Amino acid sequence: MSRAAVLAVLLMAGWGVGRAAAQADVHGGRAVLDVHAFSQSDRGGNPYREEAFGYGGVGVSLRVRAGENVVLRADAVGGFIANDDPIELPRTIRQARTTSASEDIQTLDAVAGIDVTPRGGRWTLRPGLFYHHQRGYITPGADLGSELRLFDGNTTLSAAYGLRVAMPNNKGWGGKKRRLDVLVTQNLQLAWTQILSPRWLALTSVQYTRQDGRTDNSFNYVVLFDAGGEPTTMIDELLPRIRNRLQVNGRLRFSPRVGLALGLDGSLYLDDWSIRHGALQPSVELPLGRGIRWRLWYRIARQRGTRYTVPLGSGWDDLDGAYRTQDADLATFTMHGPGMRFWIPAVGTRAPTWATRIALLGFLRSDGIFGLGGNLGVEADW
Repeated sequence: MSRAAVLAVLLMAGWGVGRAAAQADVHGGRAVLDVHAFSQSDRGGNPYREEAFGYGGVGVSLRVRAGENVVLRADAVGGFIANDDPIELPRTIRQARTTSASEDIQTLDAVAGIDVTPRGGRWTLRPGLFYHHQRGYITPGADLGSELRLFDGNTTLSAAYGLRVAMPNNKGWGGKKRRLDVLVTQNLQLAWTQILSPRWLALTSVQYTRQDGRTDNSFNYVVLFDAGGEPTTMIDELLPRIRNRLQVNGRLRFSPRVGLALGLDGSLYLDDWSIRHGALQPSVELPLGRGIRWRLWYRIARQRGTRYTVPLGSGWDDLDGAYRTQDADLATFTMHGPGMRFWIPAVGTRAPTWATRIALLGFLRSDGIFGLGGNLGVEADW
């Protein structure tokens, strides 16, 4: 997955521009404006590849009730990724002195859809279209989601299917053009939300993803060493053209009184590249008066890397089969990630009602890669 795709997931899902807004109860309409900033630093990882970058972006989200049973929705996030300069390679490497993996790019992610709730309001159908654009990487797609509410809304069952067809960058780390290729991603998610009591809420979901096509990144390379321990050769990353992934998520939330909530989120991810990733995230949401809410969380995750990782110092004879990578995001690491968010309503206003969101989050990985980001958002309901 490209850096832009990773940021789109983080910004649209983690900071409230995406799914949470899409499934919110809309009486007349809702508009959201968000400004995002994120910076990743590299004090470790792969010493022959620069993993640091900066990001700035603006997101907009719009929900409009077009009828008693129809809601139109649209989301868009545009941004700029400024990659750090590439690391100067040792003179013993023959192919190149530097690489072209640090070019700056502009990104755009857009989602448009419609939510249809027939009379009775027990179920909702959510078809939609998706588009991601950056230089040399274009991904159109479609989504279809459904939601069924049972037992006076205390039980919600949902299913969602997504299809993405990506045309990866055909420019390589050395600046040479590659042959055109595609990556088809299909995603199926089933979820169950249960209100156990006025104080307890539980949610679980299972997500299966299959990717077919070019899964390797043309800007990633593998550095090989000679018998004397000197880096001498760079070769392309090469990964299987099929990837099956499974992720299970769970959430338990307890609210002893209005405005106060204690939560615990957990996830387990595994795929047929042998990656295993588990995470736990406790959280607390506190009322601060005048409708202000303060949410704090702390995420700890552990990943076991893919079996296709080629350790630094390896030579040609150490390659295990045809597949190889030295991508730090596919390696083994432990991650700690604190975060917090304020939700501040404008008290005493008539429709539209206004609120401001301020969020900060960060992460630190055991391999020396760390990041810090922030979000400022304004939303209006009418």
